[in-house]
Amino acid sequence: MMILHTIQFSAVRQYYSQQFTYSPFSGVLQLNLSRVGVYVDDPGDHFAVVAFTKVVCHGETFELPLGCSDVIVGDTTDVFIFVDAFHASLSGVYTAWSDQTAAITKRTVQTPGLAGDIGPVTIVAMYEPATGKISYKHVASAFQGGRIVSEDEALKTAQDLATRAGLDVTQLKLKVSKYTEHIRPEYQIDLSAGEFVFAAIPGFTSRESKAGG
Repeated sequence: MMILHTIQFSAVRQYYSQQFTYSPFSGVLQLNLSRVGVYVDDPGDHFAVVAFTKVVCHGETFELPLGCSDVIVGDTTDVFIFVDAFHASLSGVYTAWSDQTAAITKRTVQTPGLAGDIGPVTIVAMYEPATGKISYKHVASAFQGGRIVSEDEALKTAQDLATRAGLDVTQLKLKVSKYTEHIRPEYQIDLSAGEFVFAAIPGFTSRESKAGG
């Protein structure tokens, strides 16, 4: 086994999803999440974590159990992660291990920045038109040899997952970016310019990614 990549991500007061596409590989997927803070007196069921909403293996799509964090897969081409941090802040670490050591070159990936042999990235932000607060953020990333996710597909995936999370997407506006820095949760939408703007979150710092070894 060797690490294909390790990606660390953060979400603050928003729903967050990410799609990774690959040249087919077999191995193990792991997702570890840690709650950093809660922004309601009684979070109740709001801090519900859905890990690996979908995995596409052998051309078939599989829904995985809630909280599933260690999955053995074969011929994987797509992985979808969804987390609910609408009333909390959290950090997560996603790792893919491959048993095809002779066939796959090690990949080093970081976010923000997404270094290494990753292809085009599409970020879809769904935000409140009155405040610019991003309620849902979806990121589509293609690794070398993976299928390139079109902007239309990224938009549809974001809208479908946001609806599944219970958001009324008809009340939210959309903003698309190809700039990987905008993955960070500190970014909101400047209503006057209609563009992403960095807005520091008191007591919160995005996690830096570490290269897989």
